[in-house]
Amino acid sequence: MSSPDPINVSIIMPVWNGARFMDRAIASVVAQTSPNWELLIVDDGSTDDSVARAERWQDLVNVHFGEEKIRVFSTGLSRSGEQTGRNLAAEKARYEIFAYLDHDDLCFPRRIESLLPLFDQYDFIFSPYEILEKGRITIWNIRALWERQSYNCSSEGEREPPFEAWVRSSLQRVNLSVPLGVAHRKEIFERAGGFQPGIIVGTDGILWRRMADRGARIGSCPVIAGRYNVRSDSQARTRRPFSTGGFELDKNHPLGPNGQYLDAEWFADLEKKRKGKETE
Repeated sequence: MSSPDPINVSIIMPVWNGARFMDRAIASVVAQTSPNWELLIVDDGSTDDSVARAERWQDLVNVHFGEEKIRVFSTGLSRSGEQTGRNLAAEKARYEIFAYLDHDDLCFPRRIESLLPLFDQYDFIFSPYEILEKGRITIWNIRALWERQSYNCSSEGEREPPFEAWVRSSLQRVNLSVPLGVAHRKEIFERAGGFQPGIIVGTDGILWRRMADRGARIGSCPVIAGRYNVRSDSQARTRRPFSTGGFELDKNHPLGPNGQYLDAEWFADLEKKRKGKETE
């Protein structure tokens, strides 16, 4: 009897002018304890030598492994946004599991190894990660947050609400993780419509919620995924990674000062529920 095909992970890395940081990021993928990965690097019109560095890594690593482990693509645009790069990589991905790594972050060595057994049960997995900001490292762990907020326990000691129900509810209000701390099935990504281009802040949280709304089975991994770097010169990283905060680009927006970031489908559903209550 033949053994089942191994689970492999497509790691998605959008890049824009990442030459200062990307060598360490790519090296952290190559150093994985599991070989079950491919790395898709998508350049978004960089004006530094990001593409040359990516292609150099591609040549070296692919020769070393004797297979196509790293592939390099371009959006063909100039700074169109990480969402565009991630969506393009998703189209090119060969594997059924997606994980994410930005060009200035790091994967820890067991990132891929720790995920593989969990996809027998789940479609979407949160992992804790380190946050490096102004020389200080903290840990973001949503399972620990759930444990602190779940005060009621059954007679068997189980917390209420269960983790998955708590996540689904929380995602309606906040973004629980940056992409580094997330992995999921390709199929649920496609059902949710991928990342929404044109939204400057919060598009990842919108996608996580849309996946949950479409029935993704949600779990957690105890192994720290990697290190998320908060830099002062990166707009998206000036917010707390687990917040819904944005930048007030349109104070007159009908949905409020951050309305340009919000998901029209979610608000349409909210309005539908509100009208339903009024007619009761």
